[in-house]
Amino acid sequence: MRRGVKPGMSPFRAGALALVFVAVFTFLGFTKFRVPFKPQYEINAVFPTAGTEIKSGSPVRIAGVEVGKVIDVERGKGGTAVARLRFASKGRPIHRDATMKIRPRLFLEGNFFVDVRPGTPAGGEVPDGGTIPVGQTSNAVQFDEVLSALRSDSRADVQATVENLATAFDEGGAEAVNRGFKDWAGAFKGTAIVSEAARGTQPGDLTRFVQAQAKVSSALAARDGELADLVTNFATTVTTLASAREDLGASLRALDSTLTTARPALADLRGALPPLRRFATALRPALRVAPGAIDDALPFVRTTSALLSSPELPALVRDLRPAVSGLRTLQPSLDALLGKVTPIARCVSRNVVPTLTKTLDDGALSTGRPVWQEIALIGPGLASAGSNFDANGTAIRYFAGAGENLVSTALPGVGDLVSLTPEPLLGARPRYTPNVVPPFAPGADCTAQDLPDLRADAAPAPARQRAVNAATPGTLGASVGDAVKRLKSLTADKKLGRALKSERAADRKAGGR
Repeated sequence: MRRGVKPGMSPFRAGALALVFVAVFTFLGFTKFRVPFKPQYEINAVFPTAGTEIKSGSPVRIAGVEVGKVIDVERGKGGTAVARLRFASKGRPIHRDATMKIRPRLFLEGNFFVDVRPGTPAGGEVPDGGTIPVGQTSNAVQFDEVLSALRSDSRADVQATVENLATAFDEGGAEAVNRGFKDWAGAFKGTAIVSEAARGTQPGDLTRFVQAQAKVSSALAARDGELADLVTNFATTVTTLASAREDLGASLRALDSTLTTARPALADLRGALPPLRRFATALRPALRVAPGAIDDALPFVRTTSALLSSPELPALVRDLRPAVSGLRTLQPSLDALLGKVTPIARCVSRNVVPTLTKTLDDGALSTGRPVWQEIALIGPGLASAGSNFDANGTAIRYFAGAGENLVSTALPGVGDLVSLTPEPLLGARPRYTPNVVPPFAPGADCTAQDLPDLRADAAPAPARQRAVNAATPGTLGASVGDAVKRLKSLTADKKLGRALKSERAADRKAGGR
């Protein structure tokens, strides 16, 4: 060894260190220990059975993509199996509501893997070392388990079911199923609505439903003996129905015709539900005040109950027996009377009453009152026109008209009535149509007639014409002016009676000429 040069590592030491490093790396590569300083994401999954099909090294897949592997499988509490799963970074995140199921990679079973559904972000990620509970995992159902469930009695039941199903299809069942296809669309639509409603209206509805269902299941489990009796009785019922197969078939065919008839009735019922709902809404205020009305009616009910009690009812029946016996002889007359009164009542309720409740349109003279009030006011008007000036008696008042406007009114059976007025003529209401007579049909049904039209058109006044003095010898009467003067002289004479007599004599003399 030269002076001043440090000795290097001996070949033996270098070879020993190399062997140690190779052994460590080999050990880490073929064991389940983590690589130091490299983060690993592992979670535990509790499966229902301890004899699970997965082993250490079994793959873990998400949607068919391998994202990890099984590190270890240990026995858990209650016969469960706890598997430790290691996930690569591409398999994260795994949420708290994730589900896992053991599935076979081959059709004939074998080479099992863990199929993972990572859940939803709302649940949050499972922390490193966390656990997926047994309620979110399941084992693969193997073929031998299926066969072990089908024991001799179960296989016999399956055979009987298939045989009866074939018999039902052979005896018209297949045709009935084909006819029912047209109704499947509506049925599936209703099922979709029910499924949508079953999802709930807010988060947590399904959880509360499962909790309530758990209570129901617990109550049923506490009555397992009664459930066993139910199954036994159901088997007896099914056997009885099988013995009456022909009668049951006839009942089902009759039910088919019943459903066909019931479909229009159900449609009408659906149409009647909205008015019924409105009626219920309108009836609700009356129902609120009904308790008070019932309380007020209770004294009457108590009195009536006392009247109909055992001590009082026989006496009441004895007193009513003569009257009831007399009603028997009155019944034919009542039938005849009601047969005549019924059309009149219908006519009054349909035609007369609606007409009397209408209002008259008389232009500026309209009062806005209904017709029945207008008719009732005729009496006061006539009383006012027929009373004396000081209201101490009745008298007939005459209005001596004077003016240059001649008014002529034609009354059937009387003739033309002529009068004078100083006011100009505005028109006539209603419009008179000459030589037009309304139809008159006494035998027509009143309720089949249209309601009368109370609107009246106004006819304009005729053109004004000045009267011409055309009195000549040998004709009857005089001019309008002479008639007015003569009427004034007659009213001014104190001896009105003698003036009237002389006037009549003069008229007769003029007629003789």
